[in-house]
Amino acid sequence: MAAEEHRKLMLRYTTYMKTFPSQSPDRVVQQVSEGNDFATQGVVNYHDAQYAGRLVNAGLIDALLDHLQTPLEPVDEKDIPVMPTVWINALLNLCHKNNMPPDLLEPVRLKVVQRLGPLTAAMCDFDRRELFGAKDDWLAGLYLYIGLVSNLVLTPASKRILEEQGDIKGVLVRILYLDLYGDDLKKEIRKAQARGRTPPDYISNVQDIAACALQEFADVPRNPSNQGFDEPQKEELRTLANILVSPNSNVTLCSGLFELFHKASQKTLNGRGYASLHYIFRQINEAIEFEVFHVESTTLELVELWKIQLNSSRQVERDTPDSIYTSLVRLPSRSMACDTEVGYAVKTGLIELCLQSLAKSNVYVTEIDRLLSTVGVTVLQPKTFRAIKKKASLIREALHTFRGRVPQAQVDHVRGLLDKASLSTVPVTGLCRQMEACRWCLKTLDKDERKQCSSCRRASYCSKDCQVRDWRQGSHKIDCKQMKMNDVKHLDAGFSQKEAKRALKSEANLSMSGNVLFSNNIPKILLQASARGFNILECIIALDFRELKPTIEIMSRDEFLEGDEGLDELSPERVAHSKRILERNFSNGALTCICITFVGDGCEKLVKTFPKDAAPTSRFRISDDEPSWLVAQRDVELESGLDFNEIRSDPKAYASLLENLSHPS
Repeated sequence: MAAEEHRKLMLRYTTYMKTFPSQSPDRVVQQVSEGNDFATQGVVNYHDAQYAGRLVNAGLIDALLDHLQTPLEPVDEKDIPVMPTVWINALLNLCHKNNMPPDLLEPVRLKVVQRLGPLTAAMCDFDRRELFGAKDDWLAGLYLYIGLVSNLVLTPASKRILEEQGDIKGVLVRILYLDLYGDDLKKEIRKAQARGRTPPDYISNVQDIAACALQEFADVPRNPSNQGFDEPQKEELRTLANILVSPNSNVTLCSGLFELFHKASQKTLNGRGYASLHYIFRQINEAIEFEVFHVESTTLELVELWKIQLNSSRQVERDTPDSIYTSLVRLPSRSMACDTEVGYAVKTGLIELCLQSLAKSNVYVTEIDRLLSTVGVTVLQPKTFRAIKKKASLIREALHTFRGRVPQAQVDHVRGLLDKASLSTVPVTGLCRQMEACRWCLKTLDKDERKQCSSCRRASYCSKDCQVRDWRQGSHKIDCKQMKMNDVKHLDAGFSQKEAKRALKSEANLSMSGNVLFSNNIPKILLQASARGFNILECIIALDFRELKPTIEIMSRDEFLEGDEGLDELSPERVAHSKRILERNFSNGALTCICITFVGDGCEKLVKTFPKDAAPTSRFRISDDEPSWLVAQRDVELESGLDFNEIRSDPKAYASLLENLSHPS
């Protein structure tokens, strides 16, 4: 009999829906207001944005919300002609971007949220868990309410109002951790599923929607000048990170996040929710780093997670490699790789996983290239160097196992890392091995003739004359002071004495490395200036040691001062001193060079002077007054036999020449 009644009811509903679009909006709204089940179901199931807009203009939102102003009060079923969840479902339908004209969407969301307080209070009450006195209706309504919230938070104004109505972020976090810390609620859901009141995939779907909604709360604005977070935004993310997953637990959103990652990567969340979890991690990790995750290394945890994913049947999303990169780069807005985290990653198997992922699918080549390049940045810093040394045999084994399935470019990249790490048995912090040369005249030094600055004990010279000239004409006067200041800075930052010593050794080596790279590539440097149509004396030479292979770039003074490789990361005192060096060198016929590398977990920029005496001797000097470096530039142009005007007229040939000249011999 019940089945027959249900069949007749569905037949009547089908007949009603055929006439639904032709009914006047005022008539439909009146029916909804009276509690007509068919009319309310029609609002849920008829998806036409223009008609929905007419219904809203006729007062549909108020008609629906009038029913939801006392959702905690028990009532007889006969007094509620429709299931209460249908009203929530109707509001969800109206707040979705596909079901409402664009010009009405934001006003609709604002109108809904302004009268949503009673429903929010009911859905946030995890102790009572009732909707109109029924627990099953609360469970069914929770699913739809979270869907409604995920739409409302897309409008900033409605998101703010929603936060004022109840602990909505706390509700979302509790739902995310439902599988891990919500046993009592899970039992109720299982019972409701047995009675057919909630769908079989209820938990995974509601967690997926909750993760997407919570992502909007983690999407706080960055400072446009440096793409970092200001203190109010950091505090907002810190508050989000420390929300408890349940009242009876001391686990927070972030302290339990890696447990949730492992659970989600197996089966719990869909791709959209899993991506939202990673977005939340990256935002919080960039803003407040490691203080809220309660793990030894976020990188280690993420690499282990990636390992599990690659060895499972689950499709690996790009979110895990992206999050690993965020964890490797401790200061993301300045792209500074952290030797400690890269070392952890390599030791845990990052390079082998990159190869395995590429062998499985070439979809994520860009993400994996970025990871390998980050390893290349710190390959000769202590922890990364030692990790690659220890893992070399396993990395070579992976290259052999996955041969033919990994693109050759990435194979060459990995082999380059192995080659770089095999150059020396003793790692030297910084991207060049220690090379003893006079800081001023570039002369190679024997140990017995090396003279060291007695103040910083890191700058070496061949004679007292070179030391004095570097102090008066070069940049050591300011560098010496900075190096001594860094002694204190590194220790204050938590470096051990040993780590501080290594970091400072890198700063000393940067100058010598720049000397060697410059002296070995003078012809290329001069030719690059000519190719760009620059007078070499009016250029800045950037020697960049941050990549696996150093690069040389010639820039005009304006390009240098305005570009990313300028002086923006130096102290005001060093900026002023460096600008004085630029002006003085130009008037003295000397060249100005900036050496750039990573030092510890920061970036070091060192402005150097190459005096006119360091220019190659010319047999074709026109006059004694002619600047030595201009003579050298002219000589190199003549010897090359290149017609730069003709080359510049061919964009492809011009780009190829500059690419060749930017890589040292």
